[in-house]
Order: sequence, then C-alpha cells, then structure tokens
Amino acid sequence: MNGQLKLNYIGSLVYVHHVYASDLRVNENVKRDGTNTGGLFHDNKFAFVGQIRHFVGEFMQNEIGPRPQTVIQEYAADTGVAKVPPGVVFNFDGFHTADVHHNKFFGQVDIKLHGHNHADCFVCPIHNHDDEAGFPGHDHAALAEDLGFRSRHSVRYVSLLFRDNEIRVPEGIGLRYNDRNHAGDDRTANSEPNEYLNDRHLHFQDITIRNNRIIGGSIQIDVFNAADENHPVQNRGILRLWDNHIEVHYELRFAPTAQQASKPLPGIHVRVVDGLELVARGNTIRFVEDKSGDPESLAGQAAAPKPELRGFTLEQADASNLSLAGNVVESGRFGAYAQKFTESVRWILRGNDFRTEENWRAKDTQHPPEEEP
Repeated sequence: MNGQLKLNYIGSLVYVHHVYASDLRVNENVKRDGTNTGGLFHDNKFAFVGQIRHFVGEFMQNEIGPRPQTVIQEYAADTGVAKVPPGVVFNFDGFHTADVHHNKFFGQVDIKLHGHNHADCFVCPIHNHDDEAGFPGHDHAALAEDLGFRSRHSVRYVSLLFRDNEIRVPEGIGLRYNDRNHAGDDRTANSEPNEYLNDRHLHFQDITIRNNRIIGGSIQIDVFNAADENHPVQNRGILRLWDNHIEVHYELRFAPTAQQASKPLPGIHVRVVDGLELVARGNTIRFVEDKSGDPESLAGQAAAPKPELRGFTLEQADASNLSLAGNVVESGRFGAYAQKFTESVRWILRGNDFRTEENWRAKDTQHPPEEEP
C-alpha cells in the first residue's frame, strides 16, 4: 500500500509485514475503546514514521526513511498538535516492553518517555487507561499513606530495548532519548482519560541502547528523570549504553561561522539527569572531518577553529552513578568531559581506551572521577 497507515488501539496481536507506506501512525492521542497496538512489525518499508506512540511490541528488520519533503509533519501530541522536528524519520513517542532491533533508519531517531504509559513492573502488561475508573485502589497502603498516593498508577515502570539498529544522518544527532516535556506526557490525555494519572507518583525506567551503529551523528540523552511537581520522591532509572559504534561527521567551516563551528562536539552527550544509573560500556566513538563542502573560492579565507571533540560529555547531574567502562574514543580533545555535578554524583572511569589529548576534564563538579585501569 501507499499513503498513511494508521493502527490505533487494536491490541497486542497485530502482525504487519512486507508493507510499504509513506507514513506510519500508531496509537495516536485520540479517544479510544481498545488496548495499545503492539504485536510484530517486520520487513516493512516506511518512508516516515510520523508517530509510533505507546508501543508495546516488536519492531524489527524494517527500513525507515529518507523522509519525503511532502510528508505530513504534524502529529497529535499529548499537549496538542505538534510537528516532528526536521531530520527525524522515526518519532518514537512513548513505549513499554518494546523491542526495536535490526532496523535501518535514514534520518534521526527520536525516542520520548511517556510517564503515563506504564505498568506495575518492568515486564508487566501495560495499564489500560481507556477506563476512567480503573485502578482506584493501591496495594501498598503504607507507601500510599506516606506519599499521598491514591492508586496503582502512582508507581510507574517503563522499559525499552533498542538494539542492533543502523542509523545514518549527514551530521548532528543520530539518536536522541528525551524527557523534555515530562508534564505534557505524564497526565491525562485524549487517549488516557484516567483521572488518577494526574496524581502524585513515582517513576522507574529500564532503558537499554545496545550494539547500534550510528553513522554521521551522535547519541544524546536529553533529560533523564525530569523534575515535576507530581514527584514527591526521587525517581530512579538505569540506562545501559552498550557496544554502540558511533561515527560523528562534521564539516570544516570558515570564519563567518566560527562561533558555531567551535562548539563542543560529543560522541555521546548525557545532560540533565537525576537518580540515574548510567552504564556506558564497550562503545566505540570516532570523529570524521568532511572537507568536501569547502568551495575553492574560500580557500584563502581563515578557517574557523575545529569543534572541541569529546568522546563523552556528561553535564548537570544529581544523585546519580555514571560509569564509563571499556569504551574507545579514537581521537579528539577529551575522552570524557564532566560539567555541573553535585557532590551526590559518583562517576567512574574504568578500563577505557581514550586516544585523546586528555583523558578527562571536570568543570563545576565537586570531585574528580574514580579512575581504575
């Protein structure tokens, strides 16, 4: 088929294979009378995935992108109509127990946490929020009394496995995991009308991003465990970045764009995290300078400074344990750069092969890393 394919709330036994569509939409933020769409998606070709939301299935061996210029950019976000950012071909808008593997993406992958899409444990079935009166009681009376919890929706678990994929972008970000609009993706919505979702609650995340090949761009973790007025205690989560191969491309620029060109360029960028157990292990990061775009007419102009190449940039962390172990950074200024850590952060460098000018640099942090051979 061609055109737009919509699969909204038709259950966990969907089987989609050998389909071509210019645009895929799954579990849009619309009023519903069924359970989340899940099942198995394999060997399909989607030019664009405008929204795959609250996904609970397996997505494997598909090809996504390049994104057509004429595609519909708007999608039904939880806070209203929104646009998929330029360059994104896979708008992964909420998940639980999802397994996304062995796909090829020609464009950026954007993964967003939706806190109101959750279960009672990391491998438990997803809650069905189309019932407004569902889950009125709480199994943990003492916890409920101490923290003001009213329902089982108050203790929220989500999990994701993103593995063995290939992502190709010209430059910039190849894969982003983000929680930048937490309150907007955490309350009642058209598809999630249960009133208890607006109550105080606690999150647990289990995220694994493993053995992916990212050519052209970086990995960015953009807010993990966002602050929110409905969080009476600290949320917790584990993020595994294991065995990813990252090749960051950048273009040599000239004086008119010197300020832009000199910004730090990380292979893996982790920013604004709270209550995080980060295990970054066995990743390989290399930087490739592309000079093909330099016109001969500018050959006599002064080149702008190279961007400051960093294997890892870790910034704005609180109450977290950040472990970098057995990673390889093939070139650049810093293997790891840490900035704005509170004294409650423990960061560990163990057995890394940083072929950089400096192994690490710390700025505005309370202490240096624990280094082990």
